[in-house]
Amino acid sequence: MIWINAPLLAVKLYGWHQKIKMKIKLLFSLLAIAIFHPNCTILRQTKNKSTINLIRKNTAFIKECAALSIYMTLDKEKKSFSVKDIEDKKIRNKIASLCQDVFVIYNDSSYEEIPDSVVTFSSFSLAAGITEIVYDFAFNPRTFSNTGTRKSEYYFVKVADRIYYRKKPIPMM
Repeated sequence: MIWINAPLLAVKLYGWHQKIKMKIKLLFSLLAIAIFHPNCTILRQTKNKSTINLIRKNTAFIKECAALSIYMTLDKEKKSFSVKDIEDKKIRNKIASLCQDVFVIYNDSSYEEIPDSVVTFSSFSLAAGITEIVYDFAFNPRTFSNTGTRKSEYYFVKVADRIYYRKKPIPMM
């Protein structure tokens, strides 16, 4: 007859159970870090596709927000503003559905693809980096080439008439 020490067996099984539980927690933690890490291409590509689809479906809305932004900065010295600083709640909610910050460029700004006459709706997140919807309000229509071969890093693409999408990585400090 084999004698089984029940309390000893229970302690051994409990220890084995705890080890497996710890390994599962570690696995899920690593998976979460991999998904939400700023360099996770799956998350960024999904965000890019959904933003581009949003732009294509709402071109009239983007043009309206651009017109509001131009109107708000036309007579002011400062040509950029944070959406949270807009006093009118209706306009703030409209523009907030697109971005966090708005930049209106009237004159030459040679550090961007489109040097002048643009409204840029900019958003920032750790997961996706800097995403911008750019509306070109120049008098004459212009064409710009799409740039960026690796969509996980940086690119600039035309999405609709006079509307572009720019994706930038998070600047490293």
